[in-house]
Amino acid sequence: MTPGVKATLRHTVAPADCADAIGSGGVRVLSTPHLIALMERAAMAAAAPHLLPGETTVGTRVEVEHLEACPPGVEVVAEAKLREVDGRRLRFDVAVTAGERVLGRGRHERFVVERERFLTRLKEKWPADGGPPTGRL
Repeated sequence: MTPGVKATLRHTVAPADCADAIGSGGVRVLSTPHLIALMERAAMAAAAPHLLPGETTVGTRVEVEHLEACPPGVEVVAEAKLREVDGRRLRFDVAVTAGERVLGRGRHERFVVERERFLTRLKEKWPADGGPPTGRL
């Protein structure tokens, strides 16, 4: 995977994507958590074609500015562009726009993992009884 790889995705904001629907605000506009989710999905889409069978990516860091409100019914575009590769760590520049308006922008970091190994370690570290985890993932 090399810097410059990018992906875009389109999404029409639904009432369920709004702050009032998820309790993150009292207004019907695209919520910050959903804005971030769109950015993450775009970054995953940019990385996916370059992964080996059995690999996936997990989010490890998000730095976002939510710049403008957006009501339901508006089509938004999320874009992620790979800025840096540091071993298995991927750093993306991300943005969500609606037409010429920049709704949010920032940086997002993902880490390439082998899916089954990751899930096995997760299961080992988090007891099935809901008790506290042991060690690091």
